[in-house]
Amino acid sequence: MKKTVAELKAVHASALGERLKELESFEEVLNSLAQESEDLPSVVRWAAEEPQSIVLKSLQDETIHFYNPTQREGLKPGTVILEDGPVRKVVGSGLESLSVEDFRELFESGRLVCLRVALET
Repeated sequence: MKKTVAELKAVHASALGERLKELESFEEVLNSLAQESEDLPSVVRWAAEEPQSIVLKSLQDETIHFYNPTQREGLKPGTVILEDGPVRKVVGSGLESLSVEDFRELFESGRLVCLRVALET
């Protein structure tokens, strides 16, 4: 996980010139998504797989919508993904949703790291 997080931070800094910092609590994650002001680059390890980058996009009711760049092609909205971790639902091309509670479990178990642009002071 640490290597993938470090790589994501380096790519973001190089491409966009912005430093990312890790969010320390799941409440910070929910607050950032509720404000709808920014996407949250993240790293997740679904099951025993290698960690992968995803982007948390929005909080809608009791689900979090996110961009998954490794989503299989051709999945239609409403498709339920049963393999590779918790049950997720396809929302659109590359977009999926997962319950807030499942994301909380991933975060608290150390299998999800969420980042945001560091505010320079």
